[in-house]
Amino acid sequence: MHVFWLFGAYASGILLASVQKSPADPRLCIPGILLFIAWVLFRKSVWGILPAIGAFMLLGFVWASQAQLPPRSNDHISGFVDGEPCVIEGTMQHLASYSDGRSRFDFDVTKILRGTSSAKASGLVRVSVRQGVIRAVEGQTLRLRSRLRVPRNFGSPGEFDYVGHLAASKIFVTAHLADAAQIVPLVETSRRQAPLLAGFRHRVAARISQAVPDSEAGLVQALVIGMRDGVTPEQRQILSEGGVAHLFAISGLHFGLLGLLLYIGCRWLYCRSTQLLLWCPPRRIIPLLLILPMAGYLFLTGNGLPTRRAFYMTTTASLLYSSNRRTPPMQLLTTAALAILLIEPLALFQPAFQLSFAGLFGILLWLPNWQKPLNNTSPWLRWPTLLVLTTLAATLATAPLTLWHFHVLAPAGLLTNLAATPIIAWGAVPAGLFGVILTSAAPQLADICFAGAGALVALAMQIVDWLVKLPGLTAIHYFPSHCDLLALLVFLAILAVRGWQTSRWLLRLVLLAAGLVLIQPATGEDPTMRVVALSVGQGDATLLSLGNEQHYLIDGGGLPRSSFDTGERLVAPALGRLQVRRLKGVLLTHDHPDHRDGLRFILNHFPVEKFYCGQTLEELDRELHDAIIRRNIPIETLEQGWTRLDSGNDVRVSIFTPQQDHRDKNERSIAVYARLGGDGVLLTGDMGPDSLQQLNIAGLPGPTTLLKLPHHGSLRSLPSVYLPIIKPRLAFVSSGRNNPHHLPHPETVRHCEAGAVPLYRTDLQGSLDFISAGRGWSAAPVETIGLFH
Repeated sequence: MHVFWLFGAYASGILLASVQKSPADPRLCIPGILLFIAWVLFRKSVWGILPAIGAFMLLGFVWASQAQLPPRSNDHISGFVDGEPCVIEGTMQHLASYSDGRSRFDFDVTKILRGTSSAKASGLVRVSVRQGVIRAVEGQTLRLRSRLRVPRNFGSPGEFDYVGHLAASKIFVTAHLADAAQIVPLVETSRRQAPLLAGFRHRVAARISQAVPDSEAGLVQALVIGMRDGVTPEQRQILSEGGVAHLFAISGLHFGLLGLLLYIGCRWLYCRSTQLLLWCPPRRIIPLLLILPMAGYLFLTGNGLPTRRAFYMTTTASLLYSSNRRTPPMQLLTTAALAILLIEPLALFQPAFQLSFAGLFGILLWLPNWQKPLNNTSPWLRWPTLLVLTTLAATLATAPLTLWHFHVLAPAGLLTNLAATPIIAWGAVPAGLFGVILTSAAPQLADICFAGAGALVALAMQIVDWLVKLPGLTAIHYFPSHCDLLALLVFLAILAVRGWQTSRWLLRLVLLAAGLVLIQPATGEDPTMRVVALSVGQGDATLLSLGNEQHYLIDGGGLPRSSFDTGERLVAPALGRLQVRRLKGVLLTHDHPDHRDGLRFILNHFPVEKFYCGQTLEELDRELHDAIIRRNIPIETLEQGWTRLDSGNDVRVSIFTPQQDHRDKNERSIAVYARLGGDGVLLTGDMGPDSLQQLNIAGLPGPTTLLKLPHHGSLRSLPSVYLPIIKPRLAFVSSGRNNPHHLPHPETVRHCEAGAVPLYRTDLQGSLDFISAGRGWSAAPVETIGLFH
């Protein structure tokens, strides 16, 4: 039982470190050491576990806090980041190429060059390449020229924690290349061979590409050797919506099958020798010998978190089997989780870690009781039912995490797993593993194995694709709030309560009531007006909320020439965290991609009462047009001048539409004004001097105490003119950090300072939250830190 307490204490320390904004004081190690000494002295006491719990909590706190920061060495690459281009030299690791032409790799830096001087450097840099084929192998020494940057999140609630993801891999610096031609292999290393396992991995990948059709080659590579970069976005979507993505991640299934195959083969050979049998029984020695090849398979498949979890558990099981000891599976699982976190504390925040352990936890928690009624049934009934129950247990345990991280519910999951699991687990995986084993010794036989695995994968994908298209089984996109997550966990806790005593039923009823309270939406009159400027990079997305029930989304951001969908990755998760379930209106200020593109996903996945813009339906972007038609969303093409919206409460909302025949689309940008009591907010889109002059001539419906600076704070909009006229008390600007346009313009910032107008910026502060009850604004950045940001 002690391992559960120690794991809980250590994980709690890591969680505390995630919300601590300043680094932990290393001197905290002193009380940790004292607590450890106390545990050694009093470990046999009834309360002896308490000092150990305190020591592990402090250890988790200090260790996780330090892991979030780059090393303090003088030559670490993070110390050379200054925004200026430089040449770096090092070796390439973990190369991944994607189907859209992009690629990335980790660069282990050894030297940095500026001008005629050079300096020793160390550390990893994550290098992204927009296009081109990288003609180098892992382990090769390269040079490249780029600007080094410190990675940062957008600062939007619900976004993927990219900074934490990189920190978990000990990466604190990034670089970007426009083309792979900018990578220069050094002459003396151009013929260097890749490391042994990396080279073998690429040979296996090449044989799979040769033996399997292109449509399935990427899936087989992911299934057998963990190379997922060949899986297309369409295939990823099918796997996600079908709830079977876990089947294509290297897991305990692979290690179990590999261990079984190797054990059978080694035992057959071992039993051929009488001397070996007299020296040591096979079950005592063979499991120990198998640890080395399984470790090789761990590194062969990329050494991912789920793979490490499976390796640690398989290794521990081998040691226990060899020593003839039995350990409760739940204790074994907790020990493996604690072992990983002791080495990599930030793994606690990684979806791969959470999902892999949660799935197995659910199986170990629920399956033993669920399968008891099946003990005396026919095998033909027992095994399919057991498969369904196993899938159900894993699905229930991972559902809150899947919904929180990936925002998808897969109603078809039970059926798809029932159909695909036998095909993949009992067919494709063994065939693929045989292919790996035979790659060097018998390449032709390996090709046959890989081809068989590819055929089985194609069959499984066809079945999954057919099932997810059936009525009622289509995947549901849902973006949960913190209350939704807590409610799901409470409902799962009901299933974890065992026993049929009155007290257990009472506990279930209490948990049920708590869960129902958590999922109740906020109702009643809320006499406030709220403006949330979402941080979406160099773009615009603003949420205007009138009380609890009326929400208007003005623009959705967008990153031109990028595959990053701001609507799916930033705006939709933020709406979910802010408990916005439907939108009374969506407004497009003007047809530019940095305002428009993110709205495509929103229109397709959120209930929208009406769409407002200055254009006709036929003039809209084609994808927006199709989404409006498909979802049957009413559209209102706004007339020139002021249009009053029916808000139905104390807040008055109006839209100003300038002339729509200007050749500059920015000058066609509409503005939104909302007023409550003595406070008014004016959202100006990308208005230029001409449209702002039209707005000034038309006049504002009331005072403006909060202003969104037009055109991301550009000087072209003439802030020296509009600031004295509008006279806001507060202002904010939506712009991307280190954007190439250098917005907001320094002159605009100085005009705000000269007018004593406090300026809030999404590029520096992340998403911004302004709330008014009609008597002044409260302003603050939206909190996005911690495990459940």
